[in-house]
Parts: sequence; structure tokens; C-alpha cells
Amino acid sequence: MTALMAVNISCGNTSGNTSREIDDSFLEGVWISCHNYYTDDDDCDSLWTGYATIGFNTAEKESGFYDGCNHWGERYTIDGDSILQFHDPGPSTCMYCTQIYHPGGSGKVEHFNDNFGECLRITSDYGTITYRRPCEWFLQGNWNVVMLTDDFANPGMNADFDIKKHTFTFSDGQSSHTVGYKAADSCRIAFDIPEADTANKSHWKLIADLLPQVRGYKLSNGYASVQINLIDSGGFNLLTLERNDPRLELIEDRAFDGE
Repeated sequence: MTALMAVNISCGNTSGNTSREIDDSFLEGVWISCHNYYTDDDDCDSLWTGYATIGFNTAEKESGFYDGCNHWGERYTIDGDSILQFHDPGPSTCMYCTQIYHPGGSGKVEHFNDNFGECLRITSDYGTITYRRPCEWFLQGNWNVVMLTDDFANPGMNADFDIKKHTFTFSDGQSSHTVGYKAADSCRIAFDIPEADTANKSHWKLIADLLPQVRGYKLSNGYASVQINLIDSGGFNLLTLERNDPRLELIEDRAFDGE
């Protein structure tokens, strides 16, 4: 959580330290906020994939925040009543935009699972914010294809994930193609591309040639931008998808207006 304009998010809980008297290992790693500040929406079931994150390093008792524009960090402690206390603000950036996500102070932290995965709910001096562990839920919805490998930028294509049906639909404005996929923990994913679908189909052939190489995905949230990078087994970026959602434009406009 040290980059200024983007956060790459790994999936899964990587903590192995559970030897403390108070076990806070469930906090370890990065979480994505379900709360949309500008619509007062705090419903994870809405699948709002906003851009704010909170991260915990349980070995060092450090937390880091990213609100889509600025980063800052603080020390934290947690007691046996699940009261999370933030202390001693650390270094932060100061970009010209509004910092809008920060649990702050002290409050109750709840750790639970719902239909989409692992969640944290932090009720603090700043209100209640729910965070979700990165996993398949993040894929849901409509995306713009903004990059194919490193060579083909903004090709004017569109993609849609349906996580209930486990399907991926591609469209170039003239035709669409739907294929299945399988997703697993730790952001692993594989696409089922029938061989016959790859022949002589213009834009779809470009996508269909790349999808069989995909082995996983990384989540990235830059300012007013939510992206998925589909990667091969070596971590090379094959496709970059950017969230197609009018709320992102609203966020950008209002944040720079200082609201």
C-alpha cells in the first residue's frame, strides 16, 4: 500500500502468526470497502466494487488505508472484546482530492462470512464500514477492455462476468460470445474456450487466443478506476479490464470538487 495512485491487491489471507495472546490473524492482508460514500451504500450484497482499501500487517501491528487517491498508515491494537484502536498516524500522501474512507479512533470489529466470502465490519467514531476479502465476487458485472497484452490499448471491447452462472461474455458492439470459466481461491481462474470459437472471428479471436493462457487475476484500484488484470502462469498481464460504472465518474467529479 505504498504506491501513490494504484493498489494491486493479492487474494487470500496470508497470515501465519497466531501465537499472540489475542489472535488478530484474521485481519491480515488487504480488504476492499463495500461502502460507497457518495450514495451512503454499505450493502455488500449490492456488489459495489469501490476503490477504497484497508490493510493490516499483524506482525508489526500496522494498518494502511487507501481512499482511491491518498494513502496513509497508523499503528493499531485490538483487545479481547474485539475493540480495534488506531494510534499514531504515520506517513501519508496529500493529493488534491478528498479523503473519504477512514475507520479512525476506536470501535468494534466483526469478522464474518456471507454468500460472497469473508468480511470485516468496523464500527468506529466515523460510522460503520464493511470490507470484503478480495475473491470472485469482485469479478461480477460489466467491464471495458482497456488493454490486450501491452500492445493494444482501448480496443473498444466490452466484457461481462456472471459469477452465479460462471460465464464470461465478450462483445465488440457487433457480436458477442459467451464462454464458461472456473474460479478458485487465491484469485485463480481458467476459461473454457471451444477450439471452434477461435477461428476467423476478428476481435473475438484476439480475446479467445489469450483467455486459455489465463491462470489468475489481480485486482487494482486507482483513483476513480477499478480494474482486473488477467495474468498468465508467469504473472504476465494478458488483458486489463476496467469497471464500467457511472458511479466512478460521480466519484471523480465530487472528490475533486472537495465534497
